[in-house]
Amino acid sequence: MGKKENIIERIEKKQERPLEKFDYRIGPITLFVNDALTNDVSLQDVIEKFRAAIPEEFLGYIDYIYVGQFSELEQRNVDSLYFDGGIYITNQQKSAMDMVTNLVHEVAHGVEEAHKDRLYSDRALIMEYLRKRRAVLTALRSLKFDVEDGWLNMFEYDSGFDEFLYNEVGYQMLATQSANHFMSPYAMTSVREYFADAFEDYFLGRTHELKSLCPVVYEKIDNLY
Repeated sequence: MGKKENIIERIEKKQERPLEKFDYRIGPITLFVNDALTNDVSLQDVIEKFRAAIPEEFLGYIDYIYVGQFSELEQRNVDSLYFDGGIYITNQQKSAMDMVTNLVHEVAHGVEEAHKDRLYSDRALIMEYLRKRRAVLTALRSLKFDVEDGWLNMFEYDSGFDEFLYNEVGYQMLATQSANHFMSPYAMTSVREYFADAFEDYFLGRTHELKSLCPVVYEKIDNLY
């Protein structure tokens, strides 16, 4: 995790080879493959599963996808990122569905960027996220974790909060404490990741669970198309 905006700047500066290998089009999206996929993952299989998962109209929010080895992603343990209409994703994938999941998640950021007013103007989604965040942080306080007061009302990304969750609390503890509130621990990072995580679940087969656990964000996504 981390500030993805900073990652993309370093990718553009440090990339040894130009990102120029054009291999496929996915509807309106141009796909560049800089490094071949690992573990015998079939790119064609990824493309077919990705297109089956995402409604065609949502593909229009992405201009290009770059596949390759990017040192900044590896250093920060990030498999993919969305930036300025594009998706950057590592070629080191465990399976086709892992890659599809990452792509769907990043498409969500493009959709969110285009529909911020519809998603957030009534603050219902933000308040649903904050209620869940506060519940988890209250539980962590009861377990003697040092929870800052400011984090209770924060919904944007904060590096200090990010480090607290994944370095002090740890993934397993966070997963346990957040299980009754969030679809995944990652969704607690910020309201943007809460939306993207829900978008991923909505289109990849966990719709019933999402509607039950996170009804506001479910309805927001359901009303987008």
